[in-house]
Amino acid sequence: MTNPAQFDLLLNSIEENCPPAEYEQALLPFMFDCADLMEPRLPQVARESLSIAKSFAQGHLDMEALEHAVISSWKAIGDGPQGLQVDSPQVAGIRAVICILHRELHSANKYIHPECDELVDSISFYLQLLNNVEPCFQRQDVLIKKWFGSCL
Repeated sequence: MTNPAQFDLLLNSIEENCPPAEYEQALLPFMFDCADLMEPRLPQVARESLSIAKSFAQGHLDMEALEHAVISSWKAIGDGPQGLQVDSPQVAGIRAVICILHRELHSANKYIHPECDELVDSISFYLQLLNNVEPCFQRQDVLIKKWFGSCL
């Protein structure tokens, strides 16, 4: 698989065939594995926030640490138009990690983040961000099949 349109077709198939509980269980591990592909190329704040997200997922940190990581990540992007420039590898890397942080907040039922509702939309946007850091469609395809293979 080499382009976003092909990914969207695959994700649509998963959304149609995957029970919500199975999707929810696989989503964060999938996101972590995808982020690990990019970790060396992520900005420092994104690497630190990703580490916090992983520690939170393992039960080693509390919600406050996760919330602090969200705030730090958004501050690193800034309030201006540069925060919307998802084609920038720096911004895209930070925003990809923010997707993970928000998913964890959502999963902990602390917040309901609007982008958490649709599988195709949320994963497609997340993968777009990561591919703006560095394209790695084939490795992401392998991870989609690893985590969602029973839904294909």
